[in-house]
Amino acid sequence: MTRRPGSLRARLFIGIVGPLVVAAIGLSVIRFAQFVSLSRTLYDNVLYTAALTISRDVALNQGDLLTKSVLDTLAHSLGDRIYYRIKGPDGAWITGFSNAPALPDGLAPPPGTPGYFDAVQGGQPVRVLYMRERLDTPSQRGMMTMEVWQTVNQRHALSRTLVRQSIGFFSLLVALAAVAVWFGIRLGLTPLERMRRALEARSPEDLHPIDEAVPSEIATLSRAMNALLARLTRAFEIRDAFISDAAHQLRTPIAGLQVQAEAGIGAPGEDQLRLRMHDIAQAARDAGRLTNQLLSLE
Repeated sequence: MTRRPGSLRARLFIGIVGPLVVAAIGLSVIRFAQFVSLSRTLYDNVLYTAALTISRDVALNQGDLLTKSVLDTLAHSLGDRIYYRIKGPDGAWITGFSNAPALPDGLAPPPGTPGYFDAVQGGQPVRVLYMRERLDTPSQRGMMTMEVWQTVNQRHALSRTLVRQSIGFFSLLVALAAVAVWFGIRLGLTPLERMRRALEARSPEDLHPIDEAVPSEIATLSRAMNALLARLTRAFEIRDAFISDAAHQLRTPIAGLQVQAEAGIGAPGEDQLRLRMHDIAQAARDAGRLTNQLLSLE
C-alpha cells in the first residue's frame, strides 16, 4: 500500500517553524546560562562593595559590630541575609560571626583582590567572598582577613525572572513567526490552488494546455503537465484512428458473413446449403484472423 505524503502546506509549516522552535529552546538555554553568569557577576560586585563597607565601618568603630543602620541598609539593598567575619593580622577573631564557611583548598588571592566560592552554611547555599587587606588604624595594624557570605535566594530569583521573560519573549516571537509563515505559505501556494481549480473544472474531453500564470518554481510542473496532456491527446487521436480503421476492416468480412448466411437460408438443396456453410465458415475464419491482427497491432 502506497503511503500518502501528507499535506504540502503542513510539511512546509513544520519544516520552517520546527527549526524556529528548536532555535528558541536553544537560545533560552543559552540565555539562562548568561543570566546566571550575569546575576553572579552583579551580586559578586555587590558582595565586594558590602565587604568594603563592612571593613571600613569596623575600622572606624575600632572592631565593634556594624551599626544597626549599616546592617539595615545592607539587608535592604542586597535582599538576602549577609554574614561576615573579620580576623586580625595574627588570625585572631575581631568581629562578626564565629563560624564561617571552610576555605577551599588552593584559594589564596593576593592582598586586595577578592576570591569567591560557593558553599553551604547552616543548611543553606551561600556565596562567599574571601579577601585580605592591609589595615592601618590606631587600633589595628597589619593584614586583616575578611570573609563575607550571603544566601543566594535573591540572585537565583533574578535569574529565574530573567529566564521567564526570555522564554516569554521567544515564545511570542515564535508564535508571531508561525502565524506569518502560515499565511505566507497559503499565499505562496495560491497558484497551485488556482491550477487545481482550473483542472477540476475541466471536462474529461478537455485536454488543452494549462495556461494559468504560475511562479518559476512550479513552471516545470506546469510544463510537464502540458506535455502529458499533449501525449494524452496524441494517444486518444491514435486510438480513435485505430477504432475507425478496425471498424472499416471488419465491415467487409461481417458483410460477407451476412450475405452468405442469407444465401444459405434460401439454398434450394442440401448441397447448396453445405456450399454456403463452407463459405460462411471461411468468412468467419477471415474475420477472426483480421480481428487477431488488429489486436496484435493494438
